[in-house]
Amino acid sequence: MKKNILTHSKKKQALALLQENRLAEARTLFAEICRLDPLDVECWFRLGTINLEFNLLQEAEYCFRRVVEQRPKLDIAYYNLGRALEMQGRYSEAVPVYEKQLQIAPNVEAFYNLGVIYTQQGRYEEALAAYRRGLEIYPDNPRLGAGEAEIYDRQGDYEKSYARLQTLLDAGHETAEIAIVMASLSRHLDCRTQTIELMERVLARPDLPRSRDVLVPLHFEL
Repeated sequence: MKKNILTHSKKKQALALLQENRLAEARTLFAEICRLDPLDVECWFRLGTINLEFNLLQEAEYCFRRVVEQRPKLDIAYYNLGRALEMQGRYSEAVPVYEKQLQIAPNVEAFYNLGVIYTQQGRYEEALAAYRRGLEIYPDNPRLGAGEAEIYDRQGDYEKSYARLQTLLDAGHETAEIAIVMASLSRHLDCRTQTIELMERVLARPDLPRSRDVLVPLHFEL
């Protein structure tokens, strides 16, 4: 009883810190709760999420493995475990975890990440298959569409890649992923002016993620 009272109080405090975006302090408390009560799935999940945010990938992996052991049907835990593995470069381990997640529930990011992994490995047909599986469920998703266009570009089918991107642009989608593929195509097709204008609009968007992974390739290509 005393343990339950203690962990309840600590969890309430940790969740409040999380709301205030005081992640380091919240992480310390969630770690303490997990030590006191190893069966608290929510705290393992919260701790894993913070570890991902801090790029503490092995620690995040451990947390999400604890979650899926106790909640084998919690699809988002498999997705986060897949991310922790993928970000460590352990692609062969990440793929079956994403597939397990997709057996439980569809997730556009899992389809996209599978495509990215296969692309990095030069397995272009498998990447296309992953993107197309996702597009069957999310037919208007611009990330999946841009992934499909990237494969056509890598295979040297530049006109097909451009046509795929143009359908996304015509539908009003202007994303970082689309702009990056357009930049690659501009080396082969006469679309450089269009690409520069697109990249400038994308970079000016207030909702553009301000992460290094997004901004560096955009600015470099521009």
